[in-house]
Amino acid sequence: MGNSATHFPHLFSPFTIRGVRLRNRIMSTGHETGIVDGTGINDALVAYHRARAAGGAGLIVIEVASVHPSATFVRNSIKLYRDDAIAGYRRLADAAHENGATLFAQLFHPGREILESLDGSAPPSWAPSAVPNERFHVMPAPMPRSLVHDVIAGYGDAALRLRQAGVDGCEILCSMGYLLAQFLNSRVNLRTDEYGGSAENRLRIVREILHDIRAKVGDEMVVGIRISGDEMSPEGLSAEEVLSICAALDDEAGLDYFNVIAGTSTSLGGSVHIVPPMTVGNAYLAPYAAAVEAFPGCFGVPGGLIEST
Repeated sequence: MGNSATHFPHLFSPFTIRGVRLRNRIMSTGHETGIVDGTGINDALVAYHRARAAGGAGLIVIEVASVHPSATFVRNSIKLYRDDAIAGYRRLADAAHENGATLFAQLFHPGREILESLDGSAPPSWAPSAVPNERFHVMPAPMPRSLVHDVIAGYGDAALRLRQAGVDGCEILCSMGYLLAQFLNSRVNLRTDEYGGSAENRLRIVREILHDIRAKVGDEMVVGIRISGDEMSPEGLSAEEVLSICAALDDEAGLDYFNVIAGTSTSLGGSVHIVPPMTVGNAYLAPYAAAVEAFPGCFGVPGGLIEST
């Protein structure tokens, strides 16, 4: 601990974001545990995160939860589009708070990134446009505007359920080539309506989600965005594109932080960065977070930027 305090002088100091105090800068990032079963949040998942809180983590981010019935991803996932998820999140919040940790939870729609279904059949896959992915060979259907609007409302409703459960914040996934990253990508989003075309139109769905969440949860809940600093894939978002996206979103009054990672689910090369092998250097993602922080127009939101390393 002495060496940590020397090399990382801020690591054990508190951090406040939108009035929510983190006891230190140690963050357990959102990751799929494989613990969730058909019942959703279970005793094993609560115990898993209680251990991290008891171990001293300042912030725990719970793995992705589907915000809409169309958000098919894996067979067993947390379904936050239903009210019966609230009780499970309340148990997680209580376990974190009783041990001094702060709790955020991830809001998610995979778009065309589908891994499996309940019965082995190919479920409907939705994306901004009918552009297939490389890794899973999924050909999605273009989302009708009515579904886009329903999904936007689904994010807000899911955030409200988290708020009702006592969770301190929510993290919107715009990372790893999932649905919102698909909308942001001009090579995947070929729409000709108000959600496609110009950079501002491609940002529209994220802005509307932010507005809907803030309208439903009020001013106290923390709202962040997780985004890949570089999707590291030929058709993915480049580092330059991501910097422009972050600068454009940084003026949103309801947004509190960016959590910067890298890679994408859509290609074999990009997916390596979902769970990097041990040969990858420690903290190799920090430069991407630093680039967002240093980019003109970024880092203006209250609370600043959280790095995932």
